[in-house]
Amino acid sequence: MDEFNFGKPGRRTPQVSLNPKVLMAVGALVAAALAVFGFMSMVSKGGHEVAAAQVTAVQQIDHSQDILAQTSLTSAMAAAKTLFIDANTYDGVGPAELAGLEPAFTYTDGPSPNPNTISVATQGSTAGLAAMSPSGTCFYIRDDGAGGITYGSGTECTGTAALGAAGLSW
Repeated sequence: MDEFNFGKPGRRTPQVSLNPKVLMAVGALVAAALAVFGFMSMVSKGGHEVAAAQVTAVQQIDHSQDILAQTSLTSAMAAAKTLFIDANTYDGVGPAELAGLEPAFTYTDGPSPNPNTISVATQGSTAGLAAMSPSGTCFYIRDDGAGGITYGSGTECTGTAALGAAGLSW
């Protein structure tokens, strides 16, 4: 018999047999990873919403603390204005005189550490009062004696700083 042969037969690549249990395990891991990713995405979105709500709450609390200092200043300025009307000057109006007329607050010629301590400074017909808000902002109120009340805020919390207040509102 005549046979034709081109040489040795070529090598066959080894057959890879996939175990169905291994395939199921890999599929389960992929499904679990997708489930974890989906859950984390959902939780992350909720976390961002909670963080935004907390920022809003902190801003509202700061605003209410600021109103406390502003109200204290308005009341103290009413007492100072009463003393001004009696003498037609703010000269001689200081912490002791204001405490005698409006004892609800503590008055000082130094810096104000809180909304219930009012820093006082006067120059002739002008008075400046300052009070520190728990939010960390110092608020000013200034009266020029002619009925011109101006407002301001800053970091230096003294009546002297309040003498420079020039805003129409806080």
